[in-house]
Amino acid sequence: MPKRTLTTLLPYGIAVAVAACALLVMLLITPLKTHTPFLLFFPAVMTTGWYGGLGPALVATALSAVSAHYFILPPTASFALTVVTGIQLAGFVAVAVFISILQSSLRQARARLEERVQARTHELAETNAELEAFAASVAHDLRAPLRSIRGFAQALMDDYGAQLEATGLDFLHRIIRASTRMDTLIQDLLTYSRLSREALPLEPVPLQAAVQAAQAQLSGDLQARGAAIQLEAPLPVVIAHYPVLVQVLVNVLANAIKFTDPGVRPIVTVRADRTEDQVRLWIEDNGIGIPAEYQEQIFQVFERLHGPDTYAGTGIGLAIVRRGVERMGGRVGVVSLPGQGSRFWITLRPTDEGA
Repeated sequence: MPKRTLTTLLPYGIAVAVAACALLVMLLITPLKTHTPFLLFFPAVMTTGWYGGLGPALVATALSAVSAHYFILPPTASFALTVVTGIQLAGFVAVAVFISILQSSLRQARARLEERVQARTHELAETNAELEAFAASVAHDLRAPLRSIRGFAQALMDDYGAQLEATGLDFLHRIIRASTRMDTLIQDLLTYSRLSREALPLEPVPLQAAVQAAQAQLSGDLQARGAAIQLEAPLPVVIAHYPVLVQVLVNVLANAIKFTDPGVRPIVTVRADRTEDQVRLWIEDNGIGIPAEYQEQIFQVFERLHGPDTYAGTGIGLAIVRRGVERMGGRVGVVSLPGQGSRFWITLRPTDEGA
C-alpha cells in the first residue's frame, strides 16, 4: 500500500482504536456505564479530532454512538430505540459534532497561523539580507569620497605644507581629522547594525584569551599612552560569541585608557567573579569617572559626555558594548564616581570548564 494512502488512513484507524478503548473501559467500570454512559466517548472524539481532524472525529462520533446504543444504553445488546435513548444519543451526537467542528476550525486556524509565521520569518530574513546589502553599499559609497578627501588633504600637506601658513596647515589638519572621524563613525554604525541582525552562535570562550586578543588589538594605543593592563588570572570560561566578545572588550578597554586626566598614566585592572549562574567581569580604571546621572545614558547611541576635541570618539562604542553583551545573553553596567575612576562590569553565563 502506498505510503500516502497509509498516512491518510492512519487517523481513521486511530478513531476506531480510541472508540474501542473507550467502550472497553466503560464496560469494565460498571458505575461509569450506569451513571455517565458517554463520559469516555467525549475524550475519544476530542483525541481523534485533535490528531486527525474533522473526518476521523466524525467517524469516532458515529462509532461511539453505535457502541453506546448497543452495549451501554438500555436495552443492551439491542438496537431498539426508546424515547429516552434517542434523546441521549441525539444529545451526544450533537455535542460531539460541535466539538469536532470546533476542533477542526482551531486546527485549521493553527495551521494557517504557522504558515503565516513561516512566511513572515522568510520575509524578515529577506528584508534583513537586503538591509545588510544596502548598508554595506551605502557605507562603501560614503567612505569612498572620505578616503579621497583625506588622501588629497594628506597629499597637499606633504607636497605643499612648507608653503602654507599656520592657518592653512591647521585647516588641513582639521579636514584630515574630520574625515577620519566620519570614517570611524560609519564603521561603528555598521558594527552596531550587524549586531542587531546577525545570528550569534554561542560557545564556550576562555575569557583570558579574549582579553589578551583585545589587548593585542589595542597595543598601539597602549604604547602611545604608556598604559598598563593588569590581568588577574586565571579568568573563567564563559558562553559567548568570540569575535563579539573581543569587540566588546576592545571598546571598554579603549574607553578605560582614553578617559584619563592629562599627565595620568592609565592603569586598568581586569578581574572576574564567578557564581553558580554567572560570571561577572570587572574592568577597573583610574580615569576621570562618570557622574551617577550619566551612567545609563553613556550606553545609548550618540551619547557623549565630552566633545570630540576633548576626547576623541563617535559616541557609539558603549552602545556596541551593550548590544553585543545583550545578544550574548548578558548584561553590562558601570560603577563610578567623578575623579575616582570607573568600574565597568559585564555578566555572562559560565560553563563547567575553567577556574
